[in-house]
Amino acid sequence: MKRYRGNQPVEPGLYLHLRRLALESPRSDGRLPGDEGDEYRRVPPLALLAAPVVGGLYVVLLPLVGMAMMTWVAGTKAVELLTHAAAASGRVSRPAWKPGTAFLSRAKRAHTATGGEDTWAAEVKRQLDERSDERGTP
Repeated sequence: MKRYRGNQPVEPGLYLHLRRLALESPRSDGRLPGDEGDEYRRVPPLALLAAPVVGGLYVVLLPLVGMAMMTWVAGTKAVELLTHAAAASGRVSRPAWKPGTAFLSRAKRAHTATGGEDTWAAEVKRQLDERSDERGTP
């Protein structure tokens, strides 16, 4: 795009002042307002026609974009809530705690996990076997 300076003769139209970001039109003598330090660019007529269309689209589509974003956020939160609820209901319906065997099985696992034999259980078994032999019961 061609640059124009202030007080320069130009064709009729709209010109954008680059520092102030303001639209200016030439004076009645066909010159741009300002002095040599002011810089302008010509605004194409097609851009002037497209501006109201883009503004209208912005006004119409902005609420739709806002509603779409809110729907997306609410949907992701709902899915997150449902997955956490499903995981929690799975834990409740299938507990890992077994009340009848919790204490006794824990003690046996500790002895067998060390790799050693449970000496107390072996001693009790030997004593019970001796008593059953003395009584003559099989």
